[in-house]
Amino acid sequence: MERGVTLNDEQELYVIQAGGGGYSCLGYDVCLDRIDRITTELAGRRAMPENFIDGTVKVERGTLGAYDVYRALQAHLIKVCKDQNERAVYDLTPQLTGLEGRRVEVVDMHGETRRFKVGLSTGPIPIHLELHNVRSAGGMGAAREYKSVRVVR
Repeated sequence: MERGVTLNDEQELYVIQAGGGGYSCLGYDVCLDRIDRITTELAGRRAMPENFIDGTVKVERGTLGAYDVYRALQAHLIKVCKDQNERAVYDLTPQLTGLEGRRVEVVDMHGETRRFKVGLSTGPIPIHLELHNVRSAGGMGAAREYKSVRVVR
């Protein structure tokens, strides 16, 4: 088990101690969703770890064991991607894939409309970013899903 990880069952969160005395959180359901998406990517790369060779990963929601499996699969995927000289794709927003560098207008799942340039984070597990102007060097992470996405330019 990773040090500094505790459970907050009331809010259904893994509470992860970060450097400098801070904390990060990961929802129980988000953890399970990421396990599913990582195993799908590993299966597609034909690189499932030997202990998950049948492609199934069974974990109990809201346990430290589930978090440990998530971190182990993530570490394995990073190694596989490094060996293949590629980056992981499981955390990208499917609706924005191929639109990097383009300006889009989205309607989010709450019905709010906004425009941004689609960016891509660095590192072995990139995410799409919402860059709000041409001078933006960074931005907030894009949503997993939008009601609609329209290319503006």
